[in-house]
Amino acid sequence: MEALTTRAGSQLRYRDEGAGDDALLLVHGWCSSGRAWERTAPAFARRGRVVRVDLRGHGASEAPPRGGYLWGDFADDLEDLVVALGLARIVAVGHSMGSPVSLELAGRLPRAVAGVVAVDGLSGLGLASGRAATHPWVAALTPTSTAATRRRLVETFLPAAARGRRIVAGDAARADPGAALAAYRDAVVTGSPRAAWRERDHPFLYVAASRSRRSAADVRAVIPRAEFGQVVNSGHYVQFDAAAQLHAMLDRFLAGIP
Repeated sequence: MEALTTRAGSQLRYRDEGAGDDALLLVHGWCSSGRAWERTAPAFARRGRVVRVDLRGHGASEAPPRGGYLWGDFADDLEDLVVALGLARIVAVGHSMGSPVSLELAGRLPRAVAGVVAVDGLSGLGLASGRAATHPWVAALTPTSTAATRRRLVETFLPAAARGRRIVAGDAARADPGAALAAYRDAVVTGSPRAAWRERDHPFLYVAASRSRRSAADVRAVIPRAEFGQVVNSGHYVQFDAAAQLHAMLDRFLAGIP
């Protein structure tokens, strides 16, 4: 893996595969890492450039000295990465928590971001900070939570026979406990759709898992011009469970971007 020292003062780890000035930027979700894209990155790196990153405090990336786990904090790091790599044009693909982070990045770099894809995610629960403190996962994710606790939480999204279960559970177990708590509380739970997203004119695709609670109407209430697709036989980790379906949707989406 390669490393970049960000403005926040931590090392961001990433993989830069394939070739070209244009790239897919793959952004994982909460308590995960770039390993979540191990089926997608090789498939698209054979035809172009793919960058997959470990967000701050996740995977092999350091937690910044002063913390910060709002969507905008993650997007700050990604902006640093895009600029440092000289990427002229990207499509940001975010899974779960990574999807609002990708939308935040599009707001910062409107000329560089040609499109955004959300994979079974868009926003948090939108709880006020006081209510967030009583959310059961926030209560479980103390600054000293154990690896077993974090593994147990993510495994609620993973059937026993799910593809990628070992990777997802392993990343959660290795995550920094303080970062896991802060990211879940500040980005997943208290984050909510931004009014500014309704004004974005980037091409946008939402890919829902087969048992997703989000409908096309839900997504278009936030991003009116969104395209919507839904895979079959997939849990939350679409990129493992239904990689071929996801890749076909990505191909069609990319072909339609001017």
